[in-house]
Amino acid sequence: MATAAPSRSFLQVAATEETVAPPIRVVQMEGLIREEDEEIEAVGANYQLEMMRCLREVNVDNNTVG
Repeated sequence: MATAAPSRSFLQVAATEETVAPPIRVVQMEGLIREEDEEIEAVGANYQLEMMRCLREVNVDNNTVG
């Protein structure tokens, strides 16, 4: 018959066990922007420019609209 190991409390285990966390790795992900996203951004930028031109034509400050 095998002898049972003495039970230890959590504090006893925590005081004797040394755990070292693995080092943090910084990873840069590329290629998340698709061509479709770039086209959508370009359309949005063109819309903003056109809206600012229209506001300028009617003499409205584009910073106060919105």
